[in-house]
Amino acid sequence: MIQIRRATECDAKLIFNWANDSSMRKFSINSKKIEWCSHINWFNDKINSTSYLLIAENINGVPVGQIRFDHYENYYLIDFYVSHDFRGKGYGKLLLNNGMNYVVSEIENIAFKAMVNEKNTPSIKSFLAEGFNLRERELIKEQNFLCYYKEYKIK
Repeated sequence: MIQIRRATECDAKLIFNWANDSSMRKFSINSKKIEWCSHINWFNDKINSTSYLLIAENINGVPVGQIRFDHYENYYLIDFYVSHDFRGKGYGKLLLNNGMNYVVSEIENIAFKAMVNEKNTPSIKSFLAEGFNLRERELIKEQNFLCYYKEYKIK
């Protein structure tokens, strides 16, 4: 079980450390290490935008990961991360499910998109388990990414 909450300024360092985890960088479109100055500018933009930057905590209040929903014109692009200590325990699926429920509770009709590195098997499994459909493949910076979509329509 996890609780989802919006990220606050107090989470900037935590998300910075997670973002620079080498296991995350290798599956990212941009695999270079992130510098603090650019991170803090990005972080402040995110928490003050129409995007969602959410933190997941376990029942003991320990942060287990983050999920981001970047707002584009017709969809929200999903990016999530499970802390190294909590991988392989089903938190990815929980994070994805609870994060989407958080956003859907505020926005009734919504489309989600995820771009997943084809070598990131745990993320692929999480998106498929949540009913995402593979629509296309993209080659970005000499890496193959799978584009998954899911829509919610509440009448």
